[in-house]
Amino acid sequence: MSIYEFKLSIPFPLIGFQLLEVLNPVVVIAIPHTLHIRVRFRSSREFSVNIPGIPGIEVLKNYIEEFLEKLAELLELRKKFSIDLIVSCRGIDLNSIPLISLYTVITTSILSTISGLRDRELLKYIDTVSLAVDKSLNLDQNLLYGLRYSSISGKSVICRYGEGCIELKKSIAIEFKSIESIDVDSHIIDIRSVIGDIGIASALTKLLGISTLRFGVDSSINSTLLRLVLYLECFLQLHNIYGQSIRIPFEPNTYIKCLRDIDNKLKIWFLRIESL
Repeated sequence: MSIYEFKLSIPFPLIGFQLLEVLNPVVVIAIPHTLHIRVRFRSSREFSVNIPGIPGIEVLKNYIEEFLEKLAELLELRKKFSIDLIVSCRGIDLNSIPLISLYTVITTSILSTISGLRDRELLKYIDTVSLAVDKSLNLDQNLLYGLRYSSISGKSVICRYGEGCIELKKSIAIEFKSIESIDVDSHIIDIRSVIGDIGIASALTKLLGISTLRFGVDSSINSTLLRLVLYLECFLQLHNIYGQSIRIPFEPNTYIKCLRDIDNKLKIWFLRIESL
């Protein structure tokens, strides 16, 4: 039996969600709280994961076990093992963290344990190993690339898979005011199906991409652009959701962030964002 401990930054996908066959840039914010992870490996006849006290535990557990199976195939690992995880964080409710972010941090810590790599060396490794596994699980390589980079580096970044990440010069502080959740049929959005017109869908995709790049690299851009991008993202992800009442608070410095998470729930965060 082996025990390892990690302290990793919590990455929050401020801009970006999973679009079918689209690799738009994403903006990931490193929340100023550290996730403490204790990993215990034990020999076993099959891969299994035990994670007590985590919201959405069954979905998260299933994804991590599938991650282990695919990783073992890729690395040709002969011995199977079970993993006991203890995850904790001070100053933030784990229920307010996207499951995709928890998946990112936990699997990154597992990958670090297996490879023996940390920090910048681990960043190089995830590009060739973990992202291939993420793709096989039908998860967005683009979004996962940004989340993993932010978690390991502790930096807020703008990323696009295949082009690398740029650390943001601006300082952004996020406070979670509240969160709502709605069941959906998939965590992936086909923007062409939502819009029904290939030309307009292409134009909206480019608008989102260009706006994200401008927000990420130009420190003079104000909060209006961020609000526009976030509302457009919500509009696209609210497709085919009817009869739902969503309260949107119109307050200074309050923003709405929508994300179809890996548990097939559309989660809506109301955020207070400072230092834009």
